[in-house]
Amino acid sequence: MKYLLLILVIFSHPTFSKDQSRSIIEDPSFSTKCEILLDERTKKIDLKNRILGLIDRNRRLRKLSPPEKQSVIEKLEINFTSLRRELYLTRQKISNSDEEIVRKGCPGITI
Repeated sequence: MKYLLLILVIFSHPTFSKDQSRSIIEDPSFSTKCEILLDERTKKIDLKNRILGLIDRNRRLRKLSPPEKQSVIEKLEINFTSLRRELYLTRQKISNSDEEIVRKGCPGITI
């Protein structure tokens, strides 16, 4: 009788019920969609980081370029303006993808 009571107490322990909740089958198409959305988001974040690196490089080149090289300075200014515009658009795309991930309801995703 004591052993039967001990076995019942052990199997009613919360860790066993957690294992059962992990075994719930998720819809594979749902998780695939979430993975695709997250992959797109990480690619956009990588692009943003590359653009930030190019902006830093452009700033450094503008500081190092001699004032006599007016054409180089003008080209760097134009390049800087286009990089800033591209950075703005990339940030907008990232925020849109964040909203889409939330709308799709991907579980367990922290943005």
